[in-house]
Amino acid sequence: MKLVDTHAHIDQISNLERVLINSKNVGVESIIAMSINGKSMKETLNIGKKYPNFIYPTFGIHPTEWLSENLTETFLWMKENLHNCIAIGEIGLDYWGKFSKKKDLQEKQREIYTFQLKLAEENDLPVSIHSRGAWNDALKIALKTGIKKAVFHWFTGSIDLAKEIINNGYYISCTPALEYSKELRDVILNIPLDRILIETDSPVYIRSLNRASDPSDVLITAKLLQAIKDNPLEEVITITRKNAYDLFGITK
Repeated sequence: MKLVDTHAHIDQISNLERVLINSKNVGVESIIAMSINGKSMKETLNIGKKYPNFIYPTFGIHPTEWLSENLTETFLWMKENLHNCIAIGEIGLDYWGKFSKKKDLQEKQREIYTFQLKLAEENDLPVSIHSRGAWNDALKIALKTGIKKAVFHWFTGSIDLAKEIINNGYYISCTPALEYSKELRDVILNIPLDRILIETDSPVYIRSLNRASDPSDVLITAKLLQAIKDNPLEEVITITRKNAYDLFGITK
């Protein structure tokens, strides 16, 4: 098996070396390492340099992480170091949390999101999009910006919106939350396998696992996806691997 975890926060994982060995042992051959702020970008880049051709860094400011960020400095650093990453992520919008209910903060999120989308488009980089509670706006702005390569990470919006996402050439990713998230299961059931990526969002806590996740759990995601799609597991892994490498421009 050759698994790809397309969304993991490697800089947040404890005992990383042990976790990575375990991940390789279950068949993980690549990890797309997401960033959430300036500090995270630098740490992720350093980890990527330590594990070349295995961990692939991305740069981005998460929609809930900009409040304490010096955006001018961070965006300047991003621009100067874009040659060291394979994508812009994790970026997007989040209207779910309490702080995001204020209209001025939502507007600032849209401004930061748009800037990063434009940065990706100008440099022909794919994006990993967070859209919790803001699914319509996240897609509308991506389309308006003209972004061509994107994955809507852990998407739990409507089935109609999911179909619009894939009809515009984008991907949707799923996590081990397929075990219990009706919204995620419904979306994945209604879109083709060639538009799906698998991930863990580690080290996020996964209710069905009763623990923090790690990249080895992408095998759980693959097995859950296989059960929903009723395809052979090897076929699910092969197709989602190809999807990941097509999107992120990785050749192996």
